[in-house]
Amino acid sequence: SSGLSQYGSQGWLLNVDLFVRVWDLVAQGGAFRSYDVTVKVDPDAMFIPIRLEINLQAAPPGSQPWYILNCGPFNSMQGPLEVLSRAAVESFTDVAQRTNLCYNTGLAWNKGEDMF
Repeated sequence: SSGLSQYGSQGWLLNVDLFVRVWDLVAQGGAFRSYDVTVKVDPDAMFIPIRLEINLQAAPPGSQPWYILNCGPFNSMQGPLEVLSRAAVESFTDVAQRTNLCYNTGLAWNKGEDMF
């Protein structure tokens, strides 16, 4: 089963486990450590790299944890385009830290990956 047939209370696909596994593979591969920024783009998203490059000119260094809030109305990062600093990827893929956040603070896997 792909795990994509279940929906959360808001109607979002419960694909969080899939995306967490993918990010864990990114961490295991380690190539992201050679760059200041990691960009995840959905296959159906329009992505214009030069626009991102322009917006990243004023970004903090990759050694600081940050990500781009790409959805102004909700002050959030939505899934079609995710831009994370090297330190943010390291933090997110720290399994012990992520497990503590999800299970010990009440933030459970009941929302889609975009809302995580």
